[in-house]
Amino acid sequence: MPTPHDQDPSVVIHLPDQSTLAAGLLSATNIRRELGQETVIEIAVQGAAVRQLCGDSDLNSAIKKALQDGCVIAACGNSLRAQAIDPQLLIDGINVVPSAVAYVAQRQWRGAAYVRL
Repeated sequence: MPTPHDQDPSVVIHLPDQSTLAAGLLSATNIRRELGQETVIEIAVQGAAVRQLCGDSDLNSAIKKALQDGCVIAACGNSLRAQAIDPQLLIDGINVVPSAVAYVAQRQWRGAAYVRL
């Protein structure tokens, strides 16, 4: 699954559990500040953490700020199904990928740096 950013320097932040989303959003801000606007920052969210991507999340404003700052946020479709979450409940701008693990692997194959929190 090619993305429009395949040739740009990119970082994929992998957030596999609920306790890491806030830290991941802060890390994205820090990465942006240190590596610059041209760096593509992607946040892959899976497991119970996908619940925090819904519109009623206490992290709603931080998620929207990350999206406005150009971060790509990818929610795991497998995790959404396992948590019985309708993708329509996600904050606008969040992408759904079939599998977060496969998404991360594909991004690494294309040269993205990998960060797991």
